[in-house]
Amino acid sequence: MKRWFSGIFAMVMCTALPSAHAQEAPSDSAQVVVLRFANSEVDQAVMDRFYTELHDALEATEEMTLAPGGEVTIDDLVMMGGCSTPDEACLAGLQDFVAGERLVYGSIQRSEDVHMFSIYLFDFKTGTFLERIEEKTLRGDDAWVSRGIPAVVEHFVWGESAEVQVQVSGGVEVEVRLDGQVVGQGSQSLDGVAPGEAVISAQSQDGEQRIERVILRRGENPAVYFTFENAIDEAPAVASRASLLPGVGLAALGVAGVVVGVVGQSQLGGLETDAEALVNGRRALAPGDVSRAEELQSQMDRAHTMRIIGFSAGGLALAAGGYLIVRAMGAEEAERNALSWDVGVGADSVGASVRLDF
Repeated sequence: MKRWFSGIFAMVMCTALPSAHAQEAPSDSAQVVVLRFANSEVDQAVMDRFYTELHDALEATEEMTLAPGGEVTIDDLVMMGGCSTPDEACLAGLQDFVAGERLVYGSIQRSEDVHMFSIYLFDFKTGTFLERIEEKTLRGDDAWVSRGIPAVVEHFVWGESAEVQVQVSGGVEVEVRLDGQVVGQGSQSLDGVAPGEAVISAQSQDGEQRIERVILRRGENPAVYFTFENAIDEAPAVASRASLLPGVGLAALGVAGVVVGVVGQSQLGGLETDAEALVNGRRALAPGDVSRAEELQSQMDRAHTMRIIGFSAGGLALAAGGYLIVRAMGAEEAERNALSWDVGVGADSVGASVRLDF
């Protein structure tokens, strides 16, 4: 009885696959038979697209060549072999019914907008499954499913061969997840990702979350961007750096002003000593000393002006330049707001102070 079924089954397998896929196999490639996939509520256009992508991908490997056959499902084949389930032990005994060295089979199920794919590759020589993906889903409209089918096939044929760039703006610590699994913190490159539909999410420490659903393909390197409320844009950073040069310039002017004030203070002290020596307790000056006294007074007035202007302008310039330098060094906004400057100019001195509130 088994031989009678074998003869019928071989006839079916040899006439099932379109001639376009029948070709002479290279000596170092394995012949693979693709069975008809079981399906539920799946449009024929989806099935046709899936078969085309699967056949093309298998042939593109150069390790496998399509063999004739494929108009039966795995359930039909198991029944022919007298098995109950398509496990390794059952499939190993079905080689007489298959005109090839490997077997591809599976199912596609649809529920509303969700398509679920299960695909298996069994090798008769080793008696093991070489590849398998189970319950891989595509959720979306016809256009989304059409985009996702090639990626599903790529996952089956080439494994985890996709990559994606994740760019995160804002937040010092942002947790990144791929299909619910934590993959790291902040911006990063994810390699060795399974092609197909992927859900990438980023969540900040305060619970703010961003989610993107994408189709990842082998050979592509897309980027996913996440921006949070506390994002620090590049423009403010450039503006902050731009304030460094004016800050340094103002600080230099402030130092020069203070130096002028110190020089004026020093000159004034020396002139006052000369004036005291000239007067030396006298109520009136001799006629020859009057011109000298007038010259000393003029010099004392200039030194006093130098002292006041130098200390006042220098102190203000130092304060303004210091603020710009702190801002340019990248202090946080809260820290910059907490900085306060206090400059005081007296008759004989100048004072400058910085206060940081925390």
